[in-house]
Amino acid sequence: MLSLIGILIALLVVCSLPSFGEENPQEGAAPSEQVGRIKISSIPPGAKVKLDGKRIGITPMILHGVPEGSHVVRLSLRGYPDYVTRINSEKGRDSEMNIALPKKVYFKWIEQYSQAITSSIVLPGKGQIDHGHTRGWYYFLAYFGTAGYTIYQANAYSSSESDFNNALERYHDENTTPEEVVRRFRNVTRAREDMIRHKDNYDLGLKTAIGIWAINMIDVVFFTVDRPVIYASNPQTFALYTNPIEKRIGLRLNF
Repeated sequence: MLSLIGILIALLVVCSLPSFGEENPQEGAAPSEQVGRIKISSIPPGAKVKLDGKRIGITPMILHGVPEGSHVVRLSLRGYPDYVTRINSEKGRDSEMNIALPKKVYFKWIEQYSQAITSSIVLPGKGQIDHGHTRGWYYFLAYFGTAGYTIYQANAYSSSESDFNNALERYHDENTTPEEVVRRFRNVTRAREDMIRHKDNYDLGLKTAIGIWAINMIDVVFFTVDRPVIYASNPQTFALYTNPIEKRIGLRLNF
């Protein structure tokens, strides 16, 4: 019985020993490094933050577990131009962005935006032309060409209406022969047809001119003056902290 117990103890000791040449898998294993952390702040605070096009919060904020690699960060705040930069995330490195948003750029954009709208209200296409868009000439020529056609048809309608009234008055003149009545009736019919034709053309020209003006305004309001965006593609535009040395690099942006 004692010998059996001794054999079991010996087997347990042998099994617990590592085999010759076999390394302990836990021994010498490097601890897993954390993925990059990014602190984002802005002056003034409260800017919307997007990372690679996905909204993630507002400033100030700290991003944990940012995947390694290059990422695009976009800051948006009403009254300021959008700020876009690129940041590199690495294991074991903390990054910090502190962006001062320049408001004067936005004010200049508002001024240009208002001028473009005002110009296109008075002269369709001028706002687009002032900002280098050649399509503004199409609006300009189409609108004023249509406006000229509409004015011509309005004058023609007024003249044909006068001719119709005169022909109708002569038709009702009692001092006339039967043959003259037939001729005058034809004149009345012809004058009435001309009057209706010019009236229809005038209405069509007026509606077309209004449509061109409206499309021109939609274009100048939404597609002509782009919202200002400041692109800072250099990763050195923000401060970097490298652990454990805590080496700091800073750059001030002046606008």
